[in-house]
Amino acid sequence: MELIKEKYPHVEYHQEICLATQVRQEAVSQQAGQADLTIVVGDPKSNNSNRLAQVSMEIAGTQAYRIGDLSELKLEWLQGVKTVAVTAGASTPTPITY
Repeated sequence: MELIKEKYPHVEYHQEICLATQVRQEAVSQQAGQADLTIVVGDPKSNNSNRLAQVSMEIAGTQAYRIGDLSELKLEWLQGVKTVAVTAGASTPTPITY
């Protein structure tokens, strides 16, 4: 950002997220607060998916794991868990979530 400011001193920078991302994060915060575990389906490189897991842990205080697909789900995560919140990152392909 500093390089951009040097080249374009009048640039306006807004550190905001799009409405869809904000809505997802708020929903995860609410759902995770009522769950014992949160599973976020999404690519490991997806900032959105990783942030959803972070929201679950930091805001709701609920353990969360990000998985790319069902093969990454570990059954030991479910031991002692009664309620699981499941969500997906915005860029997660629909076929993966079915």
